[in-house]
Order: sequence, then C-alpha cells, then structure tokens
Amino acid sequence: MASLLGDCCAAIDDDDSDGAATAAPAPGPALQLGALQHGPVTALALTATRCYVGRNGTVTSYDLASGAVSATRRLLASRIHGLAVGFGVGGGFGDATLCAWGVAETAIARITGGGVAVASYGARCLDARFSGDGSIAVALADGRVAGGGPGFDVPWECSMGELRCAALSGASRLVGGDAFGRVGVRGAAAVVDAAHKGVVTAVAWAADDSFLSTSDDRTVARWVLRDGALSRIWAATGHTARVWGAVRAGNHVAAGVGINRRSTAGLGYLQTLLPQIELVFHDF
Repeated sequence: MASLLGDCCAAIDDDDSDGAATAAPAPGPALQLGALQHGPVTALALTATRCYVGRNGTVTSYDLASGAVSATRRLLASRIHGLAVGFGVGGGFGDATLCAWGVAETAIARITGGGVAVASYGARCLDARFSGDGSIAVALADGRVAGGGPGFDVPWECSMGELRCAALSGASRLVGGDAFGRVGVRGAAAVVDAAHKGVVTAVAWAADDSFLSTSDDRTVARWVLRDGALSRIWAATGHTARVWGAVRAGNHVAAGVGINRRSTAGLGYLQTLLPQIELVFHDF
C-alpha cells in the first residue's frame, strides 16, 4: 500500500547546488488495474501501452487504457525482484522481450514464443537491459555484466564488496552499491568509500553522467561523474525510515521511504505492524 505525500518531509544537505526539497507534483489519474487481487507487488515495468506486474514468481500483463488483464505467466519459483522489457512487447508475452529475476536468484527467466527460457550466471542477478537486437545485458553481484561490452565479462576488481544493488545504462555502463555504504561506476575507476552510512539499497541512472543512490541510513543522494571521479551534488536527509529506491521523474526525484504503521483494528489486544511506502519528492 502506498500513500502519496503532499509535502516533502526531507531537508536537503547541499554540496554543489541548491537541491531544494519540493512539494509533490500533482498526480495524474489513478489506474485501477483489473483483477489485481494477487497480493503485494514486488516488481513493475511499464511500456507505452502495458503495465507488467510481478508478484511472487508470477508476471501479469495489464492494458494501460482499460486496466484489463492481458496475460499471466509464472516465471520463477521464488519472488520476482525485477522486470525488464524490450521494444515491441505485445499484449501477451509472445515477443521474447520480457525477463524477470528474483531477490536471491542466479538466473534470469525470459519469455519466448514457445515458453520460458532460463539462463544461469553463477552470481545474483541485480539488473537487466534489452538491446535493440533483443539481446540482454545482465548486471551481476560480482560486478560482471553478462552480455556487456569488452572487459565486462570478468568480476569487477575494486574496493567494493559484493554488490547489493546495480543499474545498467546500455550494456557497458554499470553503477553499483554495496553493504558498506560504497557506490561506484565500473569503467570509470570511480568508487566513493563513504557514500552512505549504511547499506546501499538501490541505485538508478538519472542522466548520462548522473545517478541516484538510496540507503538504510535514510538518505537519497545525487551523484555526477566528471573526469573519471564521482562528486555528490546533493543529499536529502530527514526521512522517517530507510529509503528503498529513487527515480527521476522530469524535474523531480521520487523516493520510496519504507514505514511501519502500527494498527490494532480488529485485533483486540494484539498489535501488528503494517508495512507501507511513502513517496517523498525532491528537486532534481
């Protein structure tokens, strides 16, 4: 369950720019997805006409115009952690341009015209991207990019530990974060050892030379790559809980902050913690 905040609850620690906090942009019309009665969503991908939703090991395709279910397919035996789609995806799954990976999986399941093909890589899969010819580049926890450019088929030799998160931009641009608060860009000899004070929960490219990182230290940071070195543009602090991820949305950055709301409704003397996500917005 997600709630959209009208106010930004984070203060900005400014390094090189104003990086001001901002009110949330007005949301567009809500899409009520048909038959979305299958538990918590753990992965989501969008095209111009389709919404692909991952829950446990199953992917469901929805038509964005109507919210109707187009197709459902089980891809993994474990919970789906990420989805990637390529161009030309139709209403169902027959175009071999959708793949899924799990939170602890060392393999990716890819939909083909005749079924599901599984490829194993020997390390946890963290991100995947399709190229124009339909091939896939896969970012792995040891810093390799399977299907990437020259030199990316070997583990990343750097000061970082095993990657906890990674993001690809094309087949040869990889940014990653580890459990010790470090972030780095492979191929640029750029690693920041004290980027965060906790586990880096997610990284995401925001421009050709800029990316975002989030952490369980309750911060969001924007970084820029200049002349082979990383510089922090701003860091947003003051979130009420760990930040699970952030993406650029036009001139804003939307950050997902995990919270627990205590509820006693219908439970008598018992209490339960209900996990939720709040969206907090910052200026890019």
